[in-house]
Amino acid sequence: SNSGNVDKPMMNIPIKSHQRNRKRNFNNDATAEHATSHRHSNLFTRRRHAADETAFLLAKAISAGVRTIAFCKTRSLVEWVYERTLAILQSDPETSHLTSKVESYRGGYTAEARRSIEERLFQRKLRGVVGTNALELGVDVGGVDLTLHTG
Repeated sequence: SNSGNVDKPMMNIPIKSHQRNRKRNFNNDATAEHATSHRHSNLFTRRRHAADETAFLLAKAISAGVRTIAFCKTRSLVEWVYERTLAILQSDPETSHLTSKVESYRGGYTAEARRSIEERLFQRKLRGVVGTNALELGVDVGGVDLTLHTG
């Protein structure tokens, strides 16, 4: 597990390190040409951590006006997804103003802070919340358009 190595850069993972020699019988030249060109495309795929992917999807949903809750299994994942979501939104001048529409929510916050976040969510002042399952215990999520789950 890489959970302790969060500062490591992303790496490319080779999908096909070698080509196997297979004899194939193709009925037409177009199919054979497609199979040959396809074998050499996408030799590397960039794999993101699930929390990074969740942050990316949350930022895109918020940008599109979709009210979203991202549920994370741990408090540390909540902070990770929240910080990455803010960074994604801040990186684009067209979405930087939306950072105030996102909050994190977890059990370690005071009851007063959690009630404030819940109130802003009910009043549609927030577009996105990243939280642990503590959020679902006290919030009617009927007005939410999308939920994301990670961890």
